[in-house]
Amino acid sequence: MPHEPTRLLTTMGIRDHFRDQVLTSLHRQHVEIGEGTAGYLIDLLTSYAPSHRLFSESPEGLELRALAELYADAAHAEGAEQRNHALKTLGDLALFIAGVFSGYLNRRLVDVDYYIAMGCGAYRDLRDFVRARLSRDGAAVFDELSRKFPQLVDVLAEVSEESNLGAQFDALRQYELWLHTRSPRALSRLQRRGIHPIPRMTIRVSH
Repeated sequence: MPHEPTRLLTTMGIRDHFRDQVLTSLHRQHVEIGEGTAGYLIDLLTSYAPSHRLFSESPEGLELRALAELYADAAHAEGAEQRNHALKTLGDLALFIAGVFSGYLNRRLVDVDYYIAMGCGAYRDLRDFVRARLSRDGAAVFDELSRKFPQLVDVLAEVSEESNLGAQFDALRQYELWLHTRSPRALSRLQRRGIHPIPRMTIRVSH
């Protein structure tokens, strides 16, 4: 029987739904993480559930920023706050896409291993900063995210399958279709998700 994610998320509340799915998947896959890390995964899914949150505005148009660009932002940041924000965005985006859109990545030159390597590195750098400047306890979540990144990708992949997220929120494929064909159908599907590309501007989907 096909999933009905829209009705399910509306009825239960999106965060409650993801909480149940994450905890079930962690148990099923025998992945042990702290409560704070589990909460981080739930918040991550809740935050990116509106698919337009994957994209950001730039002078060239709407884009899904390359992980390498986010890493460069962190490397050249003027202060710790800006650096950590770029690293967190990098880690979060890598984890979400690697888990929820693994099928999409399998059809591209840059595969899921690249996303895992970049995400692990970003969370590890955050862990080291927090541990050195703030507290060891505060670094625990980023420590688990970096050490168990591949396992957590599998957890999010299972949540995606159970919730049918790949079908519901696969804005990446629709963006690329609209970019190359200006398909009215692709545009309509994007707009229903709150994404409004501007025809006179360029949309870049890069890695």
